[in-house]
Amino acid sequence: AAAEAELREAESVSRAVKRSISTLQGRIDETQAELDKTFFLNFGKRGGLKDEIDGLSKEQKAEVKKLEKAAKAVDKEQGLLKGQQENADKQQKVADKIVQDAAKAADTLTSDADKAAEGALKSARKQAEGASKAAESKASALRKDADKAA
Repeated sequence: AAAEAELREAESVSRAVKRSISTLQGRIDETQAELDKTFFLNFGKRGGLKDEIDGLSKEQKAEVKKLEKAAKAVDKEQGLLKGQQENADKQQKVADKIVQDAAKAADTLTSDADKAAEGALKSARKQAEGASKAAESKASALRKDADKAA
């Protein structure tokens, strides 16, 4: 988020500098047109206009340097943002893998628990059947003893 804010700020500065350069170029063009229209023997006015054009050109060159710095800042921020996005993508892949592995482990544990419960249930049924048969056998023996005694 911070890198995105810095990128937007750098792009904003770049746009502002481009507007400034464009404005300066317009002023240079207007001054040059006025100079071209000025009578060639009007040295004072022509000298002033030439000085103004020179000053505007220097300003424009300074703005071009600012634009170059702003462009570098934009490129840098875009690179940082791209790097952060790549890192986030990698982390997301790792997180997805962990979730997938956890789900697989949970499925395995559930399956193992189901098998263990099924085995315990079978064992309990066998023990119950065995106990039931033993009880029936003992009850039968007791009935026979009771029948003989009666």
